[in-house]
Amino acid sequence: MEHTGKLNRPIEVLPREGYRVWLRYADSVAGEVDLSDLAGRGVFQAWESRAYFEAVRVAADGGIAWGDEIELCPDALYTRLTGKSVEDFARRQKSNHVGQWLVENMPRGLNLELPDRGEPDREISFLGGD
Repeated sequence: MEHTGKLNRPIEVLPREGYRVWLRYADSVAGEVDLSDLAGRGVFQAWESRAYFEAVRVAADGGIAWGDEIELCPDALYTRLTGKSVEDFARRQKSNHVGQWLVENMPRGLNLELPDRGEPDREISFLGGD
């Protein structure tokens, strides 16, 4: 089913074994995503409590959330689930100006790495910033 119009958002999330979650999106795409690469790092240490991990929910803004401290981007999870690139995902958002801008302006091969929240915050220069 082709999704058009509003951004595609998760409508259901369930915890699974280990650090996996099952997601279903508004376009009927569904499946499991392994989040074990995040577990134990920075704020994700909270997942060491199984009860905390199992309290996963779809937040009001569409993110996948645990408590008030952790929220994962639904678009990033969609790309993990489908194996599609950010560019592929953005192309699907034809009526979305942000998606169109991403397709037209995203540098090829861009890979951003955010600081581990266990470290002090630091400034990250982006695209030739000071």
